[in-house]
Amino acid sequence: MALLQQIIQLLTEPPGTVVFHLVTLFALQAIFALALGQWRNNRSNRQAGQTAVSAAVIFLARLVLMLVGLVVSSDPDRATAVLPPLEQAVHALTAVFLIWALLPPYKKYPRLNTLLLIFTTILIGTIYLFFAQDWPAQAALNTVYNASAQASVWGIFQIAMLSIGIILLMTSAELRNSLHVVILAILLIASLVHFWNFPEIIPTQTNIAYWIRLGHLIAFPLWAVLTYQYGLSIRSRQGNWAPTHNLIPALNLFTQVIQSLQQDDILPYIIRLVRQMVNVVFVGVGVLEEGSEQTIYVSSYLSENATPHNWRLDLVDWPSFRLAFEQERGVELLPNGLGARQLYDLYDELQSGPFGAMLVQPLLAGKKRIGLLLLAKDKHEAEWSNQERTLIATIGIYVGQVLAHSQAYAAAQRGDTPLATVAQQQQLNTLTTERDKLRAELDRLRSQLLQSEAKAAQTRQQAYSLAATLEEMEREDRNEKIQALETEITTLRQSLEQAEETLAIAAASDGGLSPEWVMVTITRYSAQLEEAQALIQSLEGKLARRERGPVDEVVMLLAEELRTPITSISGYTDLMLNEAVGNVSTQQREFLQRVRANSERIGTLLDQIIQLMRVAEPAPLPQVEQADVRTAVETAVSSLITQIRDSQLRLDLHVDDNLPQLPISPHALHQIVANLLDNACRSSGKSGHVGIRAEANAIYTPGSNGHQEKLEFIHLEVSDSGGGIPVADLSRAFMPQQHSHEPLISGLGDTGAGLAVTQSLIENNGGRIWVDTEPGVGSTFSVLFPLSANGHLNGSA
Repeated sequence: MALLQQIIQLLTEPPGTVVFHLVTLFALQAIFALALGQWRNNRSNRQAGQTAVSAAVIFLARLVLMLVGLVVSSDPDRATAVLPPLEQAVHALTAVFLIWALLPPYKKYPRLNTLLLIFTTILIGTIYLFFAQDWPAQAALNTVYNASAQASVWGIFQIAMLSIGIILLMTSAELRNSLHVVILAILLIASLVHFWNFPEIIPTQTNIAYWIRLGHLIAFPLWAVLTYQYGLSIRSRQGNWAPTHNLIPALNLFTQVIQSLQQDDILPYIIRLVRQMVNVVFVGVGVLEEGSEQTIYVSSYLSENATPHNWRLDLVDWPSFRLAFEQERGVELLPNGLGARQLYDLYDELQSGPFGAMLVQPLLAGKKRIGLLLLAKDKHEAEWSNQERTLIATIGIYVGQVLAHSQAYAAAQRGDTPLATVAQQQQLNTLTTERDKLRAELDRLRSQLLQSEAKAAQTRQQAYSLAATLEEMEREDRNEKIQALETEITTLRQSLEQAEETLAIAAASDGGLSPEWVMVTITRYSAQLEEAQALIQSLEGKLARRERGPVDEVVMLLAEELRTPITSISGYTDLMLNEAVGNVSTQQREFLQRVRANSERIGTLLDQIIQLMRVAEPAPLPQVEQADVRTAVETAVSSLITQIRDSQLRLDLHVDDNLPQLPISPHALHQIVANLLDNACRSSGKSGHVGIRAEANAIYTPGSNGHQEKLEFIHLEVSDSGGGIPVADLSRAFMPQQHSHEPLISGLGDTGAGLAVTQSLIENNGGRIWVDTEPGVGSTFSVLFPLSANGHLNGSA
């Protein structure tokens, strides 16, 4: 107990206080000199720089404290009013700068420690200015500073800062058991004892923080020892890896690298060679994945005899790797500057480090990208010198060439790079085989086409026979004639469908040919099939006139008469909606809008009924009008543009330039395109896709006189994204969709007779229409108008 009182007396009374200041200043001077020398030897040494700055600031603060104490020592009252707040501020500043010097930088935000230091220093200065003005009044009342509220504030502040510093050091596995923790722990214990200040042992009638002074006397020499040990470790590492001390081992490694051509064998030697040549603590060799420039495999080991580790990295996630390839030179990642966050992310990915500055050196063989060389310095070294960058660039050229030779050897071993003659022979064999396959395919197609021609001729003969049968039936009883004629028509239509199916099978079977081939084949024989189809339609028309001629006239008359009341209803509804006869409530407006929508729908259905009646009886007339395809498409799109925008549909429009005009009524062509586009819009729903394509094509086929005949046609496609039409419902796609006993077809937008009218208009003008559907995607309606040599539609007058 007497010894403890003597130590306290030595720290609180002259000349002991002067001795304390001199000892601490000497220790700080030694720390500053050691750290400054280390920093001057390597200016990228961040740890040495922070230590030198901290020691200098603490030294100046304590020098100011000692000089102020000497100045006011002759006046006890003035010393009591000035020194206590100043000394506590210096103790707090010492704790903060010491923590900053000992803590490693935060990975994600390497400058965060410095920012917090500046903020804390400003806070300490602000607190001191406030306390320095308030304390003289309290000192005049003989208040002991260690028992004041100000002392409590300073104590809590220092205890909090030191505790946070120790916690942060404990999170680092490398620093957990080092002198860093010991130094801060000593200052923390001294601050805790001073904060509580046991009155039964320690005299309380003093303004000096003697426990904190005792802690500084112990901590500062330990800090000097830590700085000295750090300098020795730096020199030791430099001595182990300096190129001048490892010339012979490096030459041996150069020999071992070029002795083998197996990549797995030479990678360890390359890593050892780089460690011998450059002062680094981490070496990684990354090789690009074969056939890809986006994936790289990195191999490395952290010490001379450690087991190599391998990582797989995606270049998309590492911009610095891509930049090194693009610039064809090394890219630096600095822990306190450019690329710091990416550097620490890379250390986390490799589960290594943290180390200091990293250099990413591309490995190239000419312009070919081979891989990357990853080099990292010690965590206290934050930059690369020009000499090191030049040496690493040279090593990178050598390593890139070695790896390129290894990859070329491996490719040759696998047979990926045969001799030119072998390659030419293989190409010749491939072309010969392909030629034989094409010849066999051509013979098969010719055989199928001959069968199709025979089928078409048979169908044409059946049509002529049916015409003769009809003439004979006119002399028989009416009922018997109708029954026999229906049977003949059914048989003939089935034959015609079989012929068309034969053509489709000829195009799609075995060979996997494209739909364009199917279209061209159908066009080739459309003239012959069209003649048979015209005969069938003529016979069906005669039969229809016998069966329902009066009925059609009555239906058309009723439809025309119904137009007048529907027009009146729509007109009065518009007047009420425009509030021309008075205000309309919200609910009334909703009802009126429903009335108008249904009136418009009834009008559309009446138009379709009239059109069906008019086109039901095929009576081809000479085509004197000419219709422009592009104009018809643009007009149809304009008429439906509001519907397209309301449904947020994407419209893809492709119409060839200079399309020949069709000998068809412009109104009929517009109606065909508008009905198909309306069906596509309705079936696609919201935010769907609709496409229109119109193009002219021509094919050349052998003629009867041995010359080539040119067959021209116009092809129109309208596609949708309605999910497709079920196969079971395809046969009803072109039937009127108004039968109550039949449900609406899924994937079909037409709910009336629009597609039925469209089919009639197309076939009456010598065209063909069919639908291709893909379940879950959508449907495509195709229209084909074959053109004869005189510019008319095939099958039309």
